[in-house]
Amino acid sequence: MNNATGCSVVMAMPFSGYEVLFLACFFLFIIVTFCVTFIDVGAKQFWPTKLLDPAVMARVKAIQQKFPALKPTGPSTLEDGLKTGSDVPTYTHVVSQSAYIAGRTVDEDLIYVLANNSAFSTVSSYCACTVRGYAMLSTTLLVAGVTLGFLWTHNAMVSPAGGDKVSKFALLGYVLVFLTGIIMTGPFKYAVNRDANIAMWSNIPLKICGKSNPMLKLHDVGIVGFVLVPLLSHAYTLYTQGKSYPNFTAGATGVAWQLIGALMFGAADLLKNRGLTPLQSAKCSIMAEIVVVFASFLAYLQWEFYATAACAGNTTGFHTLLLGAAFVPFAFVARHYWCAPSSFPTKPSVMLMDEDEAVAISGPPEVQVFDADTASLPTVN
Repeated sequence: MNNATGCSVVMAMPFSGYEVLFLACFFLFIIVTFCVTFIDVGAKQFWPTKLLDPAVMARVKAIQQKFPALKPTGPSTLEDGLKTGSDVPTYTHVVSQSAYIAGRTVDEDLIYVLANNSAFSTVSSYCACTVRGYAMLSTTLLVAGVTLGFLWTHNAMVSPAGGDKVSKFALLGYVLVFLTGIIMTGPFKYAVNRDANIAMWSNIPLKICGKSNPMLKLHDVGIVGFVLVPLLSHAYTLYTQGKSYPNFTAGATGVAWQLIGALMFGAADLLKNRGLTPLQSAKCSIMAEIVVVFASFLAYLQWEFYATAACAGNTTGFHTLLLGAAFVPFAFVARHYWCAPSSFPTKPSVMLMDEDEAVAISGPPEVQVFDADTASLPTVN
C-alpha cells in the first residue's frame, strides 16, 4: 500500500491491525462451521443410505412401511393396500407433529423429507423448518452483517477505493443480510405444518387475507441483495481499475467463484424435468446455494481486510490464518461425529396431511422421540 495516510490508521491501532485480522478469522470460523452443517444436510440428502445414522434410516423406512402411500411406487402388496383402508384417513404426505423440528442431530432433522421422498432445495427451507437451522441462520447472518459492516468501515478509512461511491453499494449488501437473518421464509410442506413464523417481536402470519404475506419476501430480498449487490460493486471496481488494483487476483477469484455458484444454482432449477427429476434438482440446488453463499463470505472477507493486511505488511500471514480458520471447523465437526451419540429406535411419530389439511397424528409425542427416557413416564389424566 502506498497510501501513507491510510496506513497510519492501521499503525495507530493497539496491535497494528492484527486485532482486525483475528476478528476476521473468528468470523470466518463461525461462517465455515455454519456452512459445514449445511454441507452435511446436502450430502445426507444425496446419499441417505450411506451417510444417515442407521437408526434414523430405520425410522424413515418404518414410517414408509406404516404409511405405504409414501413409498415411491405406492403400496406394493395387498397387505400394504389394506393399511390405507377406513382406519387410516386419506393422506398425501406426513410432517412433524411439531411446528419446528427439534431433532437431536442433522440426521433426525431429515426424517420427514426423506420419508416423503423429498429434499430441502435451499438452506432457507431447512432453516425455516428446524430449530437447529433457525438458530444457525439467524445468529450467523446477523454476525455476518455486523462483522462485514465493521470491516467495510475500517477498510474505507485505510483504502481510498474502499469508500468510493461504488463501494458504498457493497455496504448496502452487507446490511441487507439482516433481513434474511430476522425473517424466515415459509415452511417446507413436506417437513412441518404451521400458519406463522417465529419472529423476535412476536410472529409473522404466513397469509394475510388469504394471500401469501409479502413480508416473507424480505427473506429473499436480503440474501439475494447480500450476494448480488457487493458482487456487482466489486466486479465494477475490478473492471474499471484492472490489474492496477492491488487486490486484483484475489478479488477476481472471489467474483468468479460467486458467479460459478450462481450459475450452478440456476442450472439446477433450469434442468428440473429437463434431465433432472424434481428430487435431483432440489438436491443439487441446496449444494449450489452453499457454494455461492460460502464463496460470497470468503470473497467479501478477503476484499474488506486486504488493505489492513497490506499496511501491516503481512498479507501472507493473513491468508495463512484465514485458511486455518476455514479448515479448523472441518476437524471440529469430524470430532463431533466421532464422539456423538447415535440415535435410538422409536415408533414413527408423524402428522398425516391431505395436501394442506392435517387429518391425523400417529406415534408418540415429540418429546419421546427426542429423549428416550421420557418414554417410560406414566400418562396422567
